[in-house]
Amino acid sequence: MLVAKKHPKEKDRVEALKALELLDTINEKEFDEITYLASQICNTPIALFSLVDEDRQWFKSNRGCNLNQTSRDISFCSHTILVEDVFCVSNAKTDGRFFDNPLVTSEPNLQFYAGIAIHDPSTQLPIGTLCVMDNKPNQINESQIKALHALKNQLQKLLQLREQLKSSKKFETQLTVQNQRFEYILEGAGLGAWDRLVDTNEVFFDRRWCEMLGLKYDETPNLLATWDKLVHPDDKAKAYGDIEAYLAGKTPLYENLHRLRHSSGDWVWILDRGRISEWHENGKPKRFTGTHFDVTNQVKSEKNLEEAQKIAKIGSWSFDLRTRNQMWSAEHFKIFEIQSPQSQEKLYELYRERIHPEDIAELDRLIDRATKFGEGFVYNHRVWLDNGARIKYVQGIGQVTFDLNGVPLLVAGTCQDITHQVQIENELEIKRAEAIQTSKMAILGEMAAGVAHEINNPLAIIKGNILLFKTQQLDKDKLEKRIDTVNSCVDRIAKIVKGLSQFSRSSELGTRENCPLSKIIQDSVFLSEVNTKRHGVELRVQDPGDLEINCNEIEIEQVVVNLIKNAVDAVKDLDQKWVSIVAGRENGVVFLKVIDSGKGISPEVESKIFQPFFTTKMVGEGTGLGLSISKGILDSHNATIQINKNIENTCFEIRFPQNLARDVAA
Repeated sequence: MLVAKKHPKEKDRVEALKALELLDTINEKEFDEITYLASQICNTPIALFSLVDEDRQWFKSNRGCNLNQTSRDISFCSHTILVEDVFCVSNAKTDGRFFDNPLVTSEPNLQFYAGIAIHDPSTQLPIGTLCVMDNKPNQINESQIKALHALKNQLQKLLQLREQLKSSKKFETQLTVQNQRFEYILEGAGLGAWDRLVDTNEVFFDRRWCEMLGLKYDETPNLLATWDKLVHPDDKAKAYGDIEAYLAGKTPLYENLHRLRHSSGDWVWILDRGRISEWHENGKPKRFTGTHFDVTNQVKSEKNLEEAQKIAKIGSWSFDLRTRNQMWSAEHFKIFEIQSPQSQEKLYELYRERIHPEDIAELDRLIDRATKFGEGFVYNHRVWLDNGARIKYVQGIGQVTFDLNGVPLLVAGTCQDITHQVQIENELEIKRAEAIQTSKMAILGEMAAGVAHEINNPLAIIKGNILLFKTQQLDKDKLEKRIDTVNSCVDRIAKIVKGLSQFSRSSELGTRENCPLSKIIQDSVFLSEVNTKRHGVELRVQDPGDLEINCNEIEIEQVVVNLIKNAVDAVKDLDQKWVSIVAGRENGVVFLKVIDSGKGISPEVESKIFQPFFTTKMVGEGTGLGLSISKGILDSHNATIQINKNIENTCFEIRFPQNLARDVAA
């Protein structure tokens, strides 16, 4: 028995067969009629429409045969799909290829076979056969062969029609599902849809569009005039203008906010958006399709928000990166003192003109960075009015909105006129500096007696030596020693005067620079020596190394002097009298501790110690402002001061944050 070879494109052929979805399906009248005609034309008892699968042949239409499938190995049809014309076996019992075939030696005892390949309409690969068979030897003539070709063509057209019908049904199903999904989306989003034929001004409104305005869907005329009659008179010209501009290609999209009259008589705010959905061959718009969205509540909320913005002097703004259009609230116009409305080009020009020339580059940098990296941004700039004769201060926040592909669409935010706050802050800063200066002078006043004594001693030495120069004749060596003594006293006085002069001068507001911590401690100790010596207090200083802090040097020096002075006042009547200054670095934070030989501070005093005018000293011995002002100075440096309870003695500890401190040696 000869087993047929596989088709050269067997894999593709089988895939094409399965794609037709014919295997193992019920009988169909159209196919049965073709096998009936084949049987009649060829005068044979058996006619089949056979589909050749991977391992079997299955009969889609079967006339005169008790079998519905056979193994492919013994199939005559597996030979037929390999040839172009009719494959014919006149007498299988005498044919060397088939004489021992089970289909010949047993049921159905075939002797005659004639078949022609049937091709898939899409790939043109053979997927089966139309064949006729007999239990006795037979032949078919030319007329019958032509008839088999004609039946083959009809069968293949039937397959093609079947595929087209299947595609049509699938498309119809998909379209139905898509339409349902679209309706669900519109309904869920609260959108009403419209579809306008531009040439005839027919407009088809969906049910939701009608419901939005209290109209009956079946009674609403599908005409542009329906919408035209409902538009608020004040909004109509702008709406038509936006539509015509879009249809003429002057704007990339159509979007308009207008009012439509509800059947109840109320006005409904509508956000109207549309796109050209179909074009004529000449490039002109044919269909214009879009949606309506009821934004009445949002508009009312915006009006309420506008009132709130007016009270708070906060304006809102947005900039569409696609259309370059800006949207400003009424308060935003007021802040920049620009009349509303303005054209988009003029508004942008006036806005840029009003930003202070020194601030515009930084604002542009912030917006550019936000659009690149998706960051929110905070901005501060001055508004330049009357050619700089008047200045406003503005503070705002902004945020960029992106589409799903990460393309920036919109920059929006708020701004607030903070001119009054800035003026108050400047006045407070001046008052703070005055309070600091007053505190310094109070410290100097309390130190006055000791300073006078400290200066009187070297003055007395100078005076005594001058008298000696006048009354006695000194040899050269003695004269030089006396002169050195006078110079030393002069240097001492100069150093004291210089230190007091530097300490007493007003610090420039906001001036900060990197300063060695050792210098601040050294200058503070020098200013405090007079007081410590006067009361017999030992002053201990630990070298802080090469640490630096970014600060106002004079202000921090005042804090340290004040802490040393308070420590001296606290221990001057104790048996053990010492004050220790320790500084260093810990976990990136620079600390400075002023420790004295006292035994700590009671909880009651601790809770009030940084309050203005609180003091534990006798009346006339202090103002009660020293620690309060010191805390204010440190707060302005983002530094902290607190009582360190982990140390047995009284300890005030200052901590400078990491961003203010650095190690010069690092």
